[in-house]
This record gives sequence, C-alpha cells and structure tokens, in this order.
Amino acid sequence: MKVTSIVVSVFLSITLFSSFSNAETVSLPSKKADIQQTSVSGLSSGAMMAQQLHVAYSDIMVGVGVVAGAPYYCAEGSSFKSIQRCMSGGFWWWGWWYKDLPDSEYLYGKAKEFEASGEIDKLSNIANDKIYVFTGDADNVVKTPVMDAVDEWYKIAGVPQESIKYERDRIYAGHAFMTEDGDGSCSNSYGAYVNDCDYDGAKAVLEHIYGPLNAAEAEPEAVGVIVKFDQEEFMTGDAASISMDDTGYAYIPDVCSTESCKIHVVLHGCSQGESNLILGFNPGDSVYRKAGYNKWAASNKMIMLYPQAISSFSNTMGCWDWWDYNGTGNYYAKEAPQMKAIYNMINKLAQ
Repeated sequence: MKVTSIVVSVFLSITLFSSFSNAETVSLPSKKADIQQTSVSGLSSGAMMAQQLHVAYSDIMVGVGVVAGAPYYCAEGSSFKSIQRCMSGGFWWWGWWYKDLPDSEYLYGKAKEFEASGEIDKLSNIANDKIYVFTGDADNVVKTPVMDAVDEWYKIAGVPQESIKYERDRIYAGHAFMTEDGDGSCSNSYGAYVNDCDYDGAKAVLEHIYGPLNAAEAEPEAVGVIVKFDQEEFMTGDAASISMDDTGYAYIPDVCSTESCKIHVVLHGCSQGESNLILGFNPGDSVYRKAGYNKWAASNKMIMLYPQAISSFSNTMGCWDWWDYNGTGNYYAKEAPQMKAIYNMINKLAQ
C-alpha cells in the first residue's frame, strides 16, 4: 500500500509538472514597472549572481538578499577558489586544514578597479541600499565564516549597519530557501532546497528591502499569473551556449497591468533550475511556485522574475556563472552574457 501511494504521488507530480512545462512559451510582457525599484535575491550560486547583479547594475538596484553566498568577485575566475575559499573557507592538504577565507577589503578593491574601467556602475550607489544576509547553522555547503565576509564587504562599501540585516546563528537551517511550509526538513542541504523552517525567508528579504509589507495573498495565482517566457529573446546567441535555459518564469500580479510595480529577481541555486531537477521527487517549479515570494507580490505591487540556468559541459550542476565557467573573462561585469540577459529581462518589464 505504501509503495503504491509513492508510485501514485510520483506519477501525479510528473503529470502536473509536465503539464505546466508544456505550457505555451510567450514573450515576456512590457509592464511599465519601476526599474529604479529593482532588487534581487538568491540562494547559493543564485546568491553569488544576485550580488554580481546588485553591484554591476547598482544604478537600478535598491537592495539584495544573499542566502548562503560569498562576497562579490570572491572566486576571481577560479573554480578552485570558488569551492575552497568561497564555500568552505579553506582546504585540506596532507591531513592539515588551511584556512583561506575571502579578503573583503581586497575584493572591494577589485570592484573599485572594475568601476574605474566602466565595467560596473558606481559603487557609491550601494551605500543607500538595503542588504539582507542569511547563514544557517546547519549549512554544510557555504560555511558561516564565508558569509561573515559578505557582511564585511558591504560595510566596506559604505552601507550603514542599520541597513544590513545579518541573520546569523538564528535558525538551525541547511542550505536552502527557508519557508514556513517547504518540502524539506529545515536542516537539509539537499533535495529541492526549499525547506520548512517555520520562517518566511521571502518575507524577511522583501520586508528588509522595501519596508513593512501588506498582508500576503493566500492564493497568488488567483490575483496574478505565472508566465513562461522566452529567455533567448534577451541573449546574444543561443541560450545553451551560456548555460541558460531557453525559457524562464515570472509571476505578474494583475494589478501590475494598471499600476506601476517594483521588480524583484529571484535566482535559484545549483541543481535547482526547472530543467536540472529530478521529476517527481524535486519538482522543477520548486522556486518559482514554492519559495514563498509570489504570495507577497500582488498585495505589494511587485513582479517576481525567475530566470533559469541549465547544466552544460563546463557547468554540470546547473549553477549561475560566478567563477567564469563560460570563459568570457568578464563574468562579474555588466556585459557578461548571463548578467546582460537578466538585465534585459528587467528592462523589458520596465518598458
């Protein structure tokens, strides 16, 4: 009986997911959104990409949410540094542990060089933004000392203490988006990476960035629509060549057709994009339906944008490019292929 129930559940999950995946792909609509009220948040590689977007396009950004990330430019184009320095904070060698934590002052100095060369917007913009940083006590993927460096980086960038909300040693959470009713146990660092922590992570991010929120909508899809849109419209060349899916998603509240809305970009982590998850057990809609953002969107006039990355030969886990796996040399800058594509999506919503 138990086996039968599991089989039925898997079948239904696959059926429901396949039904939405086969939905018609449309062009991302223009909504005259307020581009100057744009913000971004993400988990893991999505948190790294969120910071890259926040720093590179600071002219349009008002805040960022970093859940299990590392400071801007932490990897310095090195896959070795991305794993050791920017996740573990060190490495083992011949039975000895060598601490190798990110140097926030040095990394901010590199950002100043990129600013001087015109590769990113003015860093002075960041001082006025709101920064949300979260590290879980049970996170065994990105360690807390690495997250401490994120907090330090933004302080060096001139963000006042009251504008930074650093959730440290607060919840025994794993490596995941934190929700009030997610699928995974709060301490998990595997699976769909959307955990039940009795903590509304999406609300925490959005409230810190934008201020007090109106009550959440119990059924967001009754007052808005999830749009499956063509991502290749926003790229130079084909999507697969830069490890992005050919489709992305956005939750657009009905109110945004008649009133100006803000834009919040939500970036999934590695193995968490729709095309990277195991059907049935880890539904591909885990982020754009279940991470908890949509219920706050309609009542607070926000569009939620969910770009999608995919696996490739140089990116087997379907991560966002925060260590230059695309080999462009400018992964951290405004003109980086993935960064530019996401900015173009934001700009389309603002038209």
